[in-house]
Amino acid sequence: MYQLPDHQQPSLDRTVIEFARKCRVEFIDSPWHVALRNRVQRILIFSRHHELLFEGQQHKRDDFVARTDEIGGTSPRNWSETECELMLCLSVLATARIGLEQVDRELSAESVRDILEKRISLYGHHGAYAGPVPTDLHELAETVVKQRTDVETRHYRYSIIDGAVWFRDEGLMLKQAVRPWWMLPRNFVDEISEAFAIRTPGADLADARRFIAETVEKSLDELGETWPVIEALLGSMVHDSEFAIDHATVTCPRGIGLARPAAWGASTDFFSGTVMCSETDLARYQEQLGHADEHKLRATLRARMIKLKRKATRNCFHPGCLQGEWVEKAADYMIFHNEDAHYRGHRTVGCHTGGRAAYALRLSGSDMDEPLPPMFGDLRVVRLDHDPKLRFTAEALKEVIACSQVVARILEATFERGGVVEQLEPVGDEVCLAAGDRP
Repeated sequence: MYQLPDHQQPSLDRTVIEFARKCRVEFIDSPWHVALRNRVQRILIFSRHHELLFEGQQHKRDDFVARTDEIGGTSPRNWSETECELMLCLSVLATARIGLEQVDRELSAESVRDILEKRISLYGHHGAYAGPVPTDLHELAETVVKQRTDVETRHYRYSIIDGAVWFRDEGLMLKQAVRPWWMLPRNFVDEISEAFAIRTPGADLADARRFIAETVEKSLDELGETWPVIEALLGSMVHDSEFAIDHATVTCPRGIGLARPAAWGASTDFFSGTVMCSETDLARYQEQLGHADEHKLRATLRARMIKLKRKATRNCFHPGCLQGEWVEKAADYMIFHNEDAHYRGHRTVGCHTGGRAAYALRLSGSDMDEPLPPMFGDLRVVRLDHDPKLRFTAEALKEVIACSQVVARILEATFERGGVVEQLEPVGDEVCLAAGDRP
């Protein structure tokens, strides 16, 4: 007989019992448990690297993958109570589209319930429909999805990542609190107007569209690329003393092979460019970074960003992954702290605290009916200093979101005209990265 752990509450016990009964009785002679294994492994694949306590031992993500492989290969008739609980937890997280990085310290049915109830409370506080809270975990997860859909009509959701403990929390921001993209940064407008002799736009959507279109057209005609336009935008961010960031990076499709995004894979299919604040002295952070070499910082940033976008192509289009399905860690807005606590590459680029905004892109002439998912393009800003007073905030993230939307408009205008963000320079019969894209 299925025995319940003493620490579980009655409502939780019934959930585990029903799941065990479903596994062991209703689907005993069907391939349902194999489909379940595949489903729960999807959420494992798309969780941030994480280590959690389960069955009294620490498990990394790969440990959970191996364990679910083993469990899914056997009949549910033979599953132990802890195996039932593991599959239940991961199945519920998959239903709610919540990764392991949101589980704090220990994975259990109880901790999963706590996550879902906190999320429902957050959404309800921000105006989502608040009906009766179910006791069944899968129903609870479905309620989270429904409330998320409701709250996203009025709010931007953003991740709050603490890299020191691999933990993700969630925040909400009213969309109307973010500056509309067409209210372009004044320093950016002034630089572009002078560089290309373009009339300064007013503070309305139509004039901003005209300004971006003329800017992109002139940049392509005169320079053959539009990275200088994006570079000017990032420059207006890093040299804003109130914003106080040390470097900003845009990563996106380069503009090659836009008809078939699924075929992207080479490094040259993507672009990554970084603008440094001229007042940032890397020598001040030498002990923290392990170097004081701007070339090394740029090289590491570019290699990491391009790797992520190549991975995004596999994750979006190739079998065995989510096939373009929304994933929190890959395609959202984000505030991060202590990111240099766990990954050497983050330390090398001084990625201590900052923010990220991912953006969708409409590709002219593409074989895709829908916009390219946000996982293919993002704007990231970083503060190197460990001073707690300089921790990145939701208020600062608003500017990143607004500027990322400007970047998206520049890119769409570039691709609509058949242009590229940065040209590839011919070297004999080969091509290499142009100067602005090289670290």
